[in-house]
Parts: sequence; C-alpha cells; structure tokens
Amino acid sequence: MKDLALCFDQNSLNRLLPFYILVSPDLEIISFGTSLGKVCQDLTNNALFTSVFKIVRPQLDLISFPKIVAHCNNHIVIQNNLSGLTLRGQFELVGENVLFVGSPWFTSMVELMNKGLTFEDFAPNDPSIDLLHVLNNADNTSKELKELLITINIQKNKLKLANKEIQDIALFPTQNPDPLIRIDTQGNLLKRNPAAEQLTTFLYNGSNYPTEDFFKHIVTKIDFDKERWIFEAQTNNNDYSFVCKTLKEQGYVNIYGRDVTEQKKREAEINRLSLVASTNVNAVIFTALDGTINWANEGFVKLTGYTLKEAIGRTTEDLFKGALVDQSMFYAIKTAKARGEHFNQELIHYKKDSTWFWAKAEGQPLFDTEGNVKEYFALIEDITAKKSDEEELKRLSLVASLNDNGIVFTRPNGKIFWCNDAYTTYTGYSKDEIIGKTPVQIGKTSDIDDEQLNIMVSSFYNGFPFDVELKHGRKDGSSFWVKAKGQPIVDEKGVVTQFFAMIEDISLKKRYDESLQIEKEKYRRVIANMNLGLLEVDLDNKITMANHSFTTMSGYTQQELLGNHPIEIFVGESGKDILKTKDRLRADGLTDSYELQVFDKNKNEKIWLISGAPNYDVQGNLIGSIGIHLDITVQKNQEQQLYLLSLIAEKNLNSVVIADQMGRIEWANTSFLRMSGYSKEEIIGQRPGTLLQGPESNPEVVLYLKNQIKKGLPFNCEIINYSKNKEKYWVRIQGQALYDKAGKIIKYFAIEEDITAQKQLESQKENLLSDLAKTNKELEDYAQIVSHDLKSPLRSINSLITWIKEENVGKFDATTQKYFSLIEHKVEKMDHLIEGILTYSKIDKETGKSEIIDTHEIVQSIIDIIHLPDHISVSIIGSLPSIKADRFRIQQLFQNLIGNAVNYIDKEQGLVEVAVIEDAGAYVFSIKDNGVGMPKEIHSKIFETFKSFTTSKHSTGIGLSIVKKIITFYQGDIWLESQEGVGTTFFVKLKKES
Repeated sequence: MKDLALCFDQNSLNRLLPFYILVSPDLEIISFGTSLGKVCQDLTNNALFTSVFKIVRPQLDLISFPKIVAHCNNHIVIQNNLSGLTLRGQFELVGENVLFVGSPWFTSMVELMNKGLTFEDFAPNDPSIDLLHVLNNADNTSKELKELLITINIQKNKLKLANKEIQDIALFPTQNPDPLIRIDTQGNLLKRNPAAEQLTTFLYNGSNYPTEDFFKHIVTKIDFDKERWIFEAQTNNNDYSFVCKTLKEQGYVNIYGRDVTEQKKREAEINRLSLVASTNVNAVIFTALDGTINWANEGFVKLTGYTLKEAIGRTTEDLFKGALVDQSMFYAIKTAKARGEHFNQELIHYKKDSTWFWAKAEGQPLFDTEGNVKEYFALIEDITAKKSDEEELKRLSLVASLNDNGIVFTRPNGKIFWCNDAYTTYTGYSKDEIIGKTPVQIGKTSDIDDEQLNIMVSSFYNGFPFDVELKHGRKDGSSFWVKAKGQPIVDEKGVVTQFFAMIEDISLKKRYDESLQIEKEKYRRVIANMNLGLLEVDLDNKITMANHSFTTMSGYTQQELLGNHPIEIFVGESGKDILKTKDRLRADGLTDSYELQVFDKNKNEKIWLISGAPNYDVQGNLIGSIGIHLDITVQKNQEQQLYLLSLIAEKNLNSVVIADQMGRIEWANTSFLRMSGYSKEEIIGQRPGTLLQGPESNPEVVLYLKNQIKKGLPFNCEIINYSKNKEKYWVRIQGQALYDKAGKIIKYFAIEEDITAQKQLESQKENLLSDLAKTNKELEDYAQIVSHDLKSPLRSINSLITWIKEENVGKFDATTQKYFSLIEHKVEKMDHLIEGILTYSKIDKETGKSEIIDTHEIVQSIIDIIHLPDHISVSIIGSLPSIKADRFRIQQLFQNLIGNAVNYIDKEQGLVEVAVIEDAGAYVFSIKDNGVGMPKEIHSKIFETFKSFTTSKHSTGIGLSIVKKIITFYQGDIWLESQEGVGTTFFVKLKKES
C-alpha cells in the first residue's frame, strides 16, 4: 500500500472536492471546482492565484510557490477577494503543482443562505451539509407555517369586524414583557404595548434612529406580498429579533419583538469555542468547577497521551500530578475557579508515560443564563521549548559577556549595538567608539583578504551564516588574524532582526600552521630517506607515498606500489582482518603498534613491526593513514631464545619469580629464597599470595594484584609479606604477564624489592615531623613571652620621656625637643613592629572563629575608626558581600590595605575606593587609591616580611606581609596594578566559602 496512487478525472474531482483549486508553479490557476466558481465570479482559468485569493492563516506577507509548498499538509485558511468567501483546508503537492482541498467556512445559516449554495454544491461527506439540512428544515417549517397562516387569515377575514377589538386586546396585553407594535404602510406608529413604549431608539445596520424614524425606515424594507418578515436590531443596549406580519387588507403591520441578547451571546460563545476547539493544535478542555474534565479535543490527546475515555470524568490535578509539580499552582487555579475568575498559570504537567512538560494553562469561566459559572473552558499549551529557550538565552547572555573571544551583535544594516569586553580588548577601541559602527569599519586594514571580506559581507546582507579567516585591524594601526563566525537571528516569520558574530584571535594558530607546514615538509624529506620503511595511504587505502627504505624491504618499485591497496599486495588471509581492524582505529584517530606477517615481492615470508597513525592535513582533516615499518624477521626468529635468556636473573639482588599461566610458581632466584626463607622445593607449585601474605597485608592491595593478574595487566605496588618464620618485611612488587606469538599468556614475571629499611625511615620521618610541630608550638609560646617582655620596657621608656617633658616644660631648646620626638616615634614604631611580628606569627597558627561576616559592615567600621586627614576620603562602591571567615583576620586584612592606601596619598584631594565583583566561586575585592604609586619592579617584593620600599614614618615593613599571610591562609590570591604618580589598586580574591 506504500506506493498506492489514486487518479481522478475532472468530474470525479468536482463530485468529491467541489471547492478544489489546482495551482501551477507560476501561481496560475489551472482549474477549480464548479461549486467554487458559482460563488467566486472573478475566478477564471489562468488567473493569478494571488489576484483572486489571499491566505488568511497563517498570515504570509508575500505569497510565493515555495512558501505554499512549505505549508503543505498544514491547516490553511484562504479568502476570495471579491465575494469574501472563506475556505479552510490544506495544500497538497501533486506532481509539480499544488492542489488546495477544502470547503467553505460559514459561521451562520444566514451566511450560507446568502451565498446561494444548495445540497448539490457540496460533497456528500462535507460537514456543511448539516447546515444546509438545518436551513432546508427551516424553509419547510416556514412553508407549513405560511400555509397555516393563509387558512387562519381566511378564517380571520370572516370574523374580522366582529373580533377586531378582541384581537387588539389579545395582541397587546399590558403584562406581556415582549414588545408588540403596529404600524401602517407608511411606518406611522398605530399601537404599542407598555414593553414597546420603553424602546426609544434603535440601532440598525450601523445607524441610530429615533423610534418614529426607525419604523418609517423599516417599512421600506418590508415586502407586503409576504405575510412574514424578520429583522434584527439593537435597542436599550439589547439585541431584539422582530417578526413582521403584514395585514395588507387592513393596511397595517403587526410587529412582534423578542429579546435575544443572551441567545446571541451564547451563539457567539459557542461559535468561538467551537472554532478554537476544532482548529487549535493546543489542548482544549471543558471542566466542571471541581476540575473534572467534561470534554477534550484531539490536541489534548496528542499532548498528554491520555485517550478521551481515560480523561473524561477525571480531574486535571489527578491526571497531571507528579514529583516536580508545584502544588501551589493547582491551588491558585482552584482559587480562581471558586471565585469564577480567569486564570493564567505556567506549571509542570505530567503525561501518561510519566514524562513531563512545561504547560501554559489559561482558563475562562462559562456562565449560565442567570450569570452563574456552570463550567470552565481551558487552553493548555506546551511551552517546554519556550522555557528551554529562555534558560538558553540566559546562559548565552552570560557566556557572551564572559567569553574570551570577541562577540558583537549588529542590526540588519550592519551597525553594532552590543559587544563584549573581549572585543574592545582585541581591537583597542572603547565601547563608545564601537557602538554605531559596522565591523568592517572597525576591522578594515590594508592587508585584509578582499575575497574573504567579500564572502563575509555578501553572506551578511543575504542573511546567511559565514565562517571566514582574515586580517582584522586595531585602533593603533596594527592587525591580527581572526576566525570570524557569523549567524543571523530571525523572527518567527524568518526575517533577519539581528546578526551575531564571534571573533577569535588565531594569530598564534596561523604562525603555528605556517611553521608546521615548513616542519612537515622538512621532516617529509628526512623520512623519505631514513632507514625505516614509510608508507602513506589515503582514505580509500590506496598507497600515495612510499620511501626508498620501504621499496627495498618490500621488493616493489614506486610505480608498482602507488595507487594499489597494501592489503592486496603484502598480506594473506590471516592478515586482512588485522589491517581492517587497524583501518577502523585510524578512522577514530587512534595510534598503535603491531606485528604483521607479510610476503615480499619474491613471496618470502617476513615479520614487520608497524607503527600506524592517522594522517591529517594542515587544517586538521583526516586524509588517510601513515605507517613506519621495521623488518623484524631475524629478531622474531631469535625471540624465543632471547626470551628464555632474559628470564635468567639469578644474580639479581632483588627477588625474581616466574609463575605459570595459572599463577603457580615455576622458578625463583636465590634472592627470593633468601628473603622468604623458603627452599625451592617448598615454593614450586605454590601461589605467591598464598605463600607470603598475612594478617597485616593490605586487603585492597591484595585485591589489586588479583585483578591485574586476572586481566593480564602490569602491576606495581607495595605490600607487607611474611617469611617462613613469620617475620614481616615490606616489598615493592613490579610484574607483568608474558605472551606467546598468538597473544596468549604463557607466564607471569615479577620482581620484588625489599623496602623494609625505607619504610622504617618513613616512620622515623613522621616522628620527626611530630617533634617539629611540638617545637613550633614552643616557639610560638616563646614569641608571646618575648613580645610581652620587649613591649614592657618600651612602655617604660615612653612613660619616662613623657614625665621628663612634663617636668621640664619650656626648659628644652628646639633641638632637644626634636630628639625627644624622634625617640617617641622610634618607640612607637618598635611597638608596632613587635605587634606586627606577633600578629604575623599567629595568622596561620590560630584556628579562629569561622562565621558569616558582613564585609561591608567591617570596612565601614574601619573607615569610622582609622585616622583620616581632612583632604582624604574613603568610600565603598556598591554593596560588599557576606563571607564565611574569621572576623578578626578579615578586619586585619582590610585595615592594613585601607590604612596603607591612606598613608601613601600625596594628592591635594585623596581618594580611596573599596569595591567588589563576583565570579563563579569567589569575590574579588579592590582597594584603589590615587596615591604615589609603585614602580613595576617592586610589585613582587612588597609582600616580603620587613621589606619597606619607602621612607614613610608609617611603614614597618610587615603590614602587607600580614595581608599576604591572611590571604594565603584562606587559599585566596592578591595582586596589584600601579602606576607611579597615578595610584595603586590592590585586588583580593577570596572564596565565597572561605
């Protein structure tokens, strides 16, 4: 059935699809359905489709044949330009033409009737037939009523005079809520009941009329030859339907009105919901107030996986529940329903197969005639892709800002409206200089590759991606190589709204590629003449190059080799599978060595050792394989003998053990027997592990040895063994499996080194480290005592100087006063130095209290307590974060850095700024001043203890050492940027979880 094709003649096509349109690739109408031609008078063969019809849904700004083909098998709504007839259906590709199949889309019987269509104009299976049946039934009913009215009128004429007064009373009862009106043939009002007297103005066909004028207008529309005529109008903000019964003989018309406002609303709502439910690809459901589903469309079935039978009667909360569902969203929907309100929520829904999707659920209450909510209409849209796009946009925005490559966004006219910091760094321009210019204006340089530039510009203005390599200029006139990749960003209509481009500096790569090409050519010449045989093949395994050594070892000439397959020349059946396996490795970019049995030109059997590798061009593309060949035939013939000789290790100082493929000892040297205490007779046939391992042998190492031996892999480890007399000794074991030509394990070989003495030395080292730690603690205690003892005489000296000055006020000359001030300054500096040394020694020794501390509060308190000259201000830029650390250490850190900045400001207006930026796992604080600055050559030395590079009286040479030690304690980092005469900025990087 896959290739089944159906053919129709034009009569069959008209019978089954009376509203079809066949369109050629030139958009000319080839043929159309007879019923369609009946309504659309402007429709002719060879007419342009675009001149007769317009596509309403989806809305296309420009209709073309490729766009129509692109929307084949989709729901399409088109409209005739002249008659306004709306058709809905779909386009199908038929050969090189497209066929529209569909039917008229009517929203009321009046519209269907006005188009003059009958049963015969529709296909038998067309749903519009139902509307025609309804209209036909209505006509039949109207005819029956007409015949009945004629009979009644005959009877009435006979009783007309006698019953006229009774008739008026019957027609115009005062208690009737519906308006009843009588007019004459000129439209003058003759009689109205109280309900009709309330109607003062009428809105009819877009025009407003006073009551008297309205009926004078409406009487001109009435066909007095018909007994019954209906019209609709609005009055008092309500919709009314009026039935006019003409009494031509009596010269008047009775008009019976009925309020159809609610009916109109219900019809409009039903029409709207019916349209949404039938055409919407999203899920549409009607639910009771408790969430029980009463009805759902096919979109619901496709979206959730539940059948209508499974869904009807169950609640949405029951169907969509799952681990990731936010129950508060369901509660919000329930609350909205309880209040009879519209709701619009985004939440996770689960499907029948337990997968989930992001849904946008929008609900609207439906009311009964009394204004009470009777049920809810809800639309459920899958917005998973939208949510994913939003997250992706956030990630891309962050990536673009932090990307090391230059990134720019431009308008369709090429002008840049955003770029990242990397682009400004690349080009040397500021963002203000870049924004508003095109990338060509920024990067144009005299040595640019015009061909690559034209490719980039042409692709850009045609809305195509590009990937080019070309020279890019800088502001200073220099240039550098870049790889420029561009991608258009389009809206839902496919129109380019922006362009995204990434610029990568490939100057280093270009230089590398050039040098690589030179080196490759150089080494190609070397390889061509080396003693090893070299062979290159392409991706089809055809030989492209063989050096002189290879032709010598194979016996073939260059001409006999080039263009042929090695697998057909050198190897037999046993070697073909090996080469095919190696070809797959090369395709995966893998390199290895292997032995291969081959035959030379004289059919002599040889063994070649081949080192094979994938071969790439300068762009890194795989172009084939390359192999280096060594003839090891002679060596292989001697291999068994050399192999046995290599096992003779009797004189080795370390233990040597050979075991069979089952792991049982076959041979051991004298060193092994001496170390273990066993004789040869006692060890033969034993497993080394069973023989030597004991209670303190590490189980993990034992398991490691078993696994490596089981897999035939080399092993290298340290373990405790036990001698025959149960004495412990440490050994370092190295061993591996030995294979035969077929690759099977035939023996195991191991060397054991006695490292007992080494282990004893390691134990002594640990004891020494413990003693050293104890000594350090004693030194710390001593430092505390010494610092206290040193500071005590300093305080005494300071007190004595103060007393001497107070008791001899006015007695000392200026020189003596200067000497006293100098002594006080030196005492103060000595006190600071001792305090700094003590602080420095304790920074990484004390545990400290780790807590969440507010660095903003700490810095502000430092600003409040330190001495600030009137001409210097310290400010915090933005808000500083909270981190986990010891409050005292962080206060020392910032106090030293801020105090240091204040002390070395030489400007009339001094400024210190403290700020922070945040990255993935850390905060980077900056302390910036406009002070004297520092030469670059001392930047790496200023953190050394007791190093002072200034003559300032404030410098002890230990402040920055304390800062460095605190940052090292928290595993952070510190660096600075400084310019003499301009100022200095210290940067401190601390982890968020210090």
